[in-house]
Amino acid sequence: SSATPSSSAPAASALPPGLSGPQFDAAVTQLTEMGFPKEMCEQALRAAFGDTSRAVEYLMSGIPPDAAAAAAAQASGNSAP
Repeated sequence: SSATPSSSAPAASALPPGLSGPQFDAAVTQLTEMGFPKEMCEQALRAAFGDTSRAVEYLMSGIPPDAAAAAAAQASGNSAP
């Protein structure tokens, strides 16, 4: 038995808070239309917790290690104090 909350989309737990699947997809599309690779856009959006402006900054200058770690912890269900 899993302790995962019920969700209509299994991948929803990996999305940043406040972004549903369609919203996340739209943000990824917006970033890829700027010329960034899809995988990098997804990583930047997760690290930016769905903030597209911050995701663009991350795509331009790199994702800070602490932001990447926080996004990974959020996606896996672990919350840092």
